[in-house]
Amino acid sequence: MKTGTLTAVGLLAGALTACGGGSVIDDAKNAYLPECPGQSLGKIVNGYFINDFDAKTLWTAYGTDDPDTVRVTAEGKIVYVGVNTAATLEVMYNQARDELSLSGVKFGGKDQPLPFAEALVSNMCDKAKGL
Repeated sequence: MKTGTLTAVGLLAGALTACGGGSVIDDAKNAYLPECPGQSLGKIVNGYFINDFDAKTLWTAYGTDDPDTVRVTAEGKIVYVGVNTAATLEVMYNQARDELSLSGVKFGGKDQPLPFAEALVSNMCDKAKGL
């Protein structure tokens, strides 16, 4: 084979490999917070955050000092005290153990105390369960 053909085949194989596996965000979205057993992170966020033409949830992953742990955030809008509010839910995802832990929440870009994050996840979980 010619070098150009080999390069094209190599690029195609690399692209297919990259597309074939799920992302760390997908893995985190399919994992479960201990505060909400039986409901995946993706399900509780998608069921609670406002998703319409003007509001979408932005998922982002960031590396940490631990090579097995990634910080994952879900940014979007929620209804808080009757008002659409920008919210960021932050979790730590351990890829080796496929475990999530709640890290915090921001409303309007401002960090909130951990009990706010726990209350938000509790409400999200109840909504996902249809309660």
